Amino acid sequence: MSGSIRCNGQPVSSRFFAAAAAYVPQQSILLSALTPRESVRFASRLRLDADTTDEQHEANTNRVLTALSLHSCADTRAGDELTGSGLSGGEKRRCNIAVELVSSPPLLFLGQ
Repeated sequence: MSGSIRCNGQPVSSRFFAAAAAYVPQQSILLSALTPRESVRFASRLRLDADTTDEQHEANTNRVLTALSLHSCADTRAGDELTGSGLSGGEKRRCNIAVELVSSPPLLFLGQ
C-alpha cells in the first residue's frame, strides 16, 4: 500500500500534522480529583503561549466550558468508579474534548 496525506490539496508533513491535530480518546483521561474547570485551565496553561495572561487563560477556560455546556458541572470533581460520585459519562467525555479544544486545534479526532 502507498499513499499520501493532503490538507487542502497540499502534502502534509508529520510536523504540520502534529501541530494541527488533536486526539480525544474514548476512555476518560481526566484525573478523578480535578474538576472540569481545573482540567481545562491546566491544559490552557500548558498549551498556550507563555505570555498569555491569567485573565486570558480564565476567559479561554470559560469559553470552552460554555461551548460544551459544562458550566453546570464545572466545579464538580471528575470522580471514578471507586467513589461512585462525580461527573456523568457524557460530562467526562465533553470534558476530555474541552481539554483538547482549549488550544483551538484545526483538526480534532474523536476516538471510538
